[in-house]
Amino acid sequence: MEDLKQLHFFSLLWILSAFLVAALSFPQDSAAALYLDLPIADAPTKTKQSNIGLLYHPEHVNTAENGEATNLLNHIESLGYEVSLFEETLSHSTELENFLADKQVFIVPELSVGDIDDNINSQSRQVLRSFLESGGRMLVFASDSYKAFVFPQISNSVDFINDLLTISVKEARFTATGHGVLTEEAAYSVLSQGPQELPYNDLTVLLKGNQLPQSLPNPAMTLYKDSVSDNAAVVLFPYFAGELIYFGWDFYDYLNQAPQWLGLVNLALKEVDLEVRGQIQVEGHQLEIDLEVENLSSNTATGLKLSHAKPQHFKVSEAIDSNFDLCLLGSKIDCTLNSLAPKEVAYVKIFLETTEDFQEGNEVIFPFSLSLRELDFNPSNNQLQLSASPKAPLPPPADEVVEESATETSLPIAGGCSLVRY
Repeated sequence: MEDLKQLHFFSLLWILSAFLVAALSFPQDSAAALYLDLPIADAPTKTKQSNIGLLYHPEHVNTAENGEATNLLNHIESLGYEVSLFEETLSHSTELENFLADKQVFIVPELSVGDIDDNINSQSRQVLRSFLESGGRMLVFASDSYKAFVFPQISNSVDFINDLLTISVKEARFTATGHGVLTEEAAYSVLSQGPQELPYNDLTVLLKGNQLPQSLPNPAMTLYKDSVSDNAAVVLFPYFAGELIYFGWDFYDYLNQAPQWLGLVNLALKEVDLEVRGQIQVEGHQLEIDLEVENLSSNTATGLKLSHAKPQHFKVSEAIDSNFDLCLLGSKIDCTLNSLAPKEVAYVKIFLETTEDFQEGNEVIFPFSLSLRELDFNPSNNQLQLSASPKAPLPPPADEVVEESATETSLPIAGGCSLVRY
């Protein structure tokens, strides 16, 4: 009997050992392993202190455990971002304005609850317009819940965009099959590094491509076009210094859908590290300001603007040498660039001279600031102050008549950059 007990004991020990070996050899978290295989960024160990806000009120969006708004929030937080939640309805304009004061991105998940017009007012729409005008970005996700008593029927998300931007776009169709194709226009957008093809999830809501506005003040940009029609799956609506991006999917059941959409959200929130540097060369009362902007990151930067608050008593003396797309010369000097590839450098040389009323003897400060469409986590790299001590110009001979300069002047420019002086 004792031998039989020992046999049972060793048999049980062998079975337990086999289970232990199997457990150690099997992937510990198959779901996590699958997630890490997706073309999206892993969550970093340290939270990124970013300026992202997300609408999260149950009278607008689905805040349930597996609701679209919660799915979107979970995905963004999994990337390491800190997200602030706006937990009021959009009818609270004062609270909305205060909430957006320090935000760069405001996210509107699928507006799946109620009628959007019941919980937003004209004051809140103006707050959102001002947010866009000042350079903010809005991400608006598709809705497949129709507004009641409206024909032809229109979804909450499209109605929200139309009223906000004062346009009239319409859905083309709902689909769960087919795919969108990255367009050439996307090269100048924050989604420039998106996948070439975008499979449609269940459900994807396309917009009618032939009804997209051609002036906003800027034309709408189709970033992903349907492979068999002119309809659009992802659209960027520029609005002054900012932009609104429409994503034609609502984030339903997001971990079991095409991961390419997750990657697009990553790009819309991407981190870009730029550095602006420069020097001033002084020769008498003339100055040459040499500036460079370098993209230090592995992401393409878009929508760059290098601004210089030109001090009084200075004027542009000759052509600017630059590879920026456009330079505007006036009380400020603004040079803009559509995109800057990873590790590339943009440059500008500004030639100034003092005016007749300049008083020498004091150091003059020349401040520069750099802005862009991406979230930028190194703002100290984007501020630059240069100083110089130029001399006053020699007075003209007594018999020489100094002609008044025209109020508008066109100057030549090197490097292929357009120049406007006003």
